[in-house]
Amino acid sequence: MEYQEFSNKNDLFNYLDSGIDKSGNLKKEGGFRKHYPTFYDEYLKISFPEEINKLPFKQKLWHFLTNTYIIPKCKICGNSVSFETRKGQWGYHIYCSGDCAMHDDNVKQQMFKTKELLYGDRNYNNKEKQISTLSKRTDEEIRKITEKSKQTRLLKNNGKYFSDESINKIKETTFNKYGVNSFTKTKQFKESISAQQYNIQNKQYKTKKENNSFNKSKIEKELENYFIENNINYISQYRSDEYPFSCDFYFPDSDYYIEVQGNWTHGQHPFDSKNTDDIEILNTWKSKSEKSNFYKNAIYVWVEHDVKKRNVAKENGLNYLEIFSCDFYTCLKQLISNKVFVIKQNYKITEEQLIEWCLKNDFPGNDKWTANHPIWKCYVPGQKSPYLAWFDEKCIRKAVKNMFNTLDRCISESKEDNFVKRHLCAINSCIVEDNKIISSNKRLLELVLSRFTIAKIASKVTAISPTDCMKIFDESNIDLTKYNGIYAPMAGFGGIVEGYKRWIKKNAHIAYNDMISAIEAYDINKSFCDWYGWEQRDMLESIIETDKVCIVCPPFGKNYEHWVDSSKNGISQNVIDDMADITFIEWYDLIKKHVKAPAYIIIGPELSSNGRDVNKCGNLFKKRVGIQLWTDELYNKFLSKEERINEGIKE
Repeated sequence: MEYQEFSNKNDLFNYLDSGIDKSGNLKKEGGFRKHYPTFYDEYLKISFPEEINKLPFKQKLWHFLTNTYIIPKCKICGNSVSFETRKGQWGYHIYCSGDCAMHDDNVKQQMFKTKELLYGDRNYNNKEKQISTLSKRTDEEIRKITEKSKQTRLLKNNGKYFSDESINKIKETTFNKYGVNSFTKTKQFKESISAQQYNIQNKQYKTKKENNSFNKSKIEKELENYFIENNINYISQYRSDEYPFSCDFYFPDSDYYIEVQGNWTHGQHPFDSKNTDDIEILNTWKSKSEKSNFYKNAIYVWVEHDVKKRNVAKENGLNYLEIFSCDFYTCLKQLISNKVFVIKQNYKITEEQLIEWCLKNDFPGNDKWTANHPIWKCYVPGQKSPYLAWFDEKCIRKAVKNMFNTLDRCISESKEDNFVKRHLCAINSCIVEDNKIISSNKRLLELVLSRFTIAKIASKVTAISPTDCMKIFDESNIDLTKYNGIYAPMAGFGGIVEGYKRWIKKNAHIAYNDMISAIEAYDINKSFCDWYGWEQRDMLESIIETDKVCIVCPPFGKNYEHWVDSSKNGISQNVIDDMADITFIEWYDLIKKHVKAPAYIIIGPELSSNGRDVNKCGNLFKKRVGIQLWTDELYNKFLSKEERINEGIKE
């Protein structure tokens, strides 16, 4: 986008408040400094009051541009008010709450005007009138009114109680509130119905087993016995708004509807009106149906009823499986292969015990990255850092549940033996007293932590590996032994430096110590510098000339990963976010401008168009971001923003 220039702060404020800056970058310190250096210099000269000086940059910028050097308070009670940065709402709220707003005479007068305009009465409220009217009616009168209302609805809505518009509105409201279009699909409903049904089914099963009073097909009985014996959560003869038929089995955990079509009347496969063999069978049944009601029923079941159920399931997007067999093992195999359920194993500990144990223990880290390593406090956009997530019960609960579900599935399907052994060994290390874990090996906590990344709950950021760096050094065709060491302006987690050491050890045995001592490594993040011994430096603060090879892997952009400076005297998160918000294409140009070196090895995101791993979605970048060598030729190819958009490059 093109950036306008302004002669005064008021015009600049109106421009930023208009919503033109959709990314919000201009309100961040890095973006504001870059595009409005004159105003930024003026901003730096302001001596803000102490209470304003400690505010985030975006908030301080508002005070600067509006020449307001006190923090506004609630108009009614004088309490603190929230600060907003949305379009047209960049600034402080007038009131601290809705209650205070309703104590403002101007707000109340506006409300009265609205009621008078809509209802003709500034004090309109018919709740009391409704209660009074109903209390005067008899039960019979209320029944008649209800029935009349029902018939009116049916007549108005073509035989439906609710109109299509109302149904769509209900689905929309339910989706906005619960993330699904029907309450029967919500976690709350499933947990409630599962708990009730489990107790009922167990009681029914025991009673029917004692009295031998099951009224089901042989295969249904066999399957139901298996489900109960293996503690599988299911509901038999289940109906819902989306599937208004008596379904043989419904599995709440996987939201799967199962119809066991074992009887010959179901045709041994779905009916296809375009299949000549099916039409031939249908004609044979029609001929026999003239003398047999069994075939009349079979035609209805196979050609009409089953087709109707199948279409309803498809229209409503249900997980729906028909099993055309009456053999127990064939049915069981199809249920397991379609991941309808997993057999819950009896472990030494429960999910709740492990959740409580994790929350009692400090952050564990792992064998590669110790618990106090700064990588754990960095984060992927849209997620918490692994370190913060460890102290969040919701995240721990998700990780533990994911671990047990995965373990159940692997055992049920007899796969991933090493995974199963590793987890069972850690689980069996627990010592339990009074129904609580009092001891376990550290490996169990590390396995729970690993689910943060595997299940994308709170993913660990990716650190470039020394091995990958060595491959890229070879690919660059630059003989690093001919230069006086390397210059690493963004040394980060040390992959580049360690990769260089290994490459030199492999290719320059004699001069190894001299070349290693010639490494210059820097980073803006103080916590990285404290950990690895880099020198703290902002690459963009000056231009550096060096006789070394510049090797750097800059941030890929705000859609990838964010770093956190967890040191006591580190830089602010706003500055780090500003750096992460710079696109990789922009970084490539900045590196060449700020570091003058005889040769460059610039590492960037791997492209699917390189032929090594084509992204099936058609985007240029892979879903799982790898790395590769970037050259001037590659950079120039994607210099055009239009070209990057066409290729699907995220920024």
